[in-house]
Parts: sequence; C-alpha cells; structure tokens
Amino acid sequence: PTVYIPIIRQYLLQTDGGGNLSILSSSCEMKNKFETFVSAVATLYARMIVGDGLQSLLQELKARKHGLGQDCNTLVDNGNSSSSFLPYRVNPIPSTSQLMNTPVTKDTV
Repeated sequence: PTVYIPIIRQYLLQTDGGGNLSILSSSCEMKNKFETFVSAVATLYARMIVGDGLQSLLQELKARKHGLGQDCNTLVDNGNSSSSFLPYRVNPIPSTSQLMNTPVTKDTV
C-alpha cells in the first residue's frame, strides 16, 4: 500500500481534494497525525482495490475494541511504534483479505 501514499497525500492537500494544505504549516505533531491518516487511507484503499468490500471493512472496524473511533495508527499497514524494539502488533489486514491472498510473482512486481 505504500505506493498509494504520495498520491493520497497530494489529493488530501489539494483544494479540490481534501483541502488540507494548511497542514503543511502546522505543528510537527499535526503533520505526524496527518501522515498517519494518509497511511491508514492507503491501507484501506489498497484493500478495496484488490476486492475487499467496503461493507466488510466497516464491519471489521466496528468489531474492533474502539470501533470506528480507534486511532488511525491501528489501520496503518507498516505501523509506527517507537515504544519498543521490534514491537508486536496485530496485523491490520486480516488473513481473509484479498490483499493478503493475491499471489505475487516476478511479473506482478
């Protein structure tokens, strides 16, 4: 999903997209939150591209501990955690996702 990050970031910054250009002049903390949001959207977008339905994604989110109110970082495929070395975290993409079941060969990379 990381290939979608620059495209999603640019879309969210454009006035005819998300209109979030003011983020660039915000605090470092706000920029980090924006980047986490962009990465979470990239993960969800990648899953939808490979066929994971929006309904099943919403149900999956709703079933999590904090439901739809959870932190965006829990959705990020590459998860940022500086609290420990090689932290364990639950994979945000379940093994039933089409993204995890799509074969990768040298011709598709």
